[in-house]
Amino acid sequence: MSTPWGAGEHPADWAYRTGRVTAESREQWRTEYDANPTEAGAWLAELFPILADPTLAKLQATATRLDTEAENAELAHLFPPTDRTPAELGEHAGLFPPAA
Repeated sequence: MSTPWGAGEHPADWAYRTGRVTAESREQWRTEYDANPTEAGAWLAELFPILADPTLAKLQATATRLDTEAENAELAHLFPPTDRTPAELGEHAGLFPPAA
């Protein structure tokens, strides 16, 4: 039987490295594989690499950016225009003195 992991690599480590399992579940997968290599190996080989970089990094960056933008928009009314940057004030930037 051909496997996608190398001879010197544990399948759970391969699955983690390729984004198929999380760091938190890697030890559980190691235990599962050691108890039943045929079945657990088949499962690991079939998992889709959704957690692999750059997918996960892009998802996390997008979520962080959207959270920050939403929070900034929600709180913008609390700050006077002088505390905002000219870019944030757009065409109205000339109406306010520069922030000290």
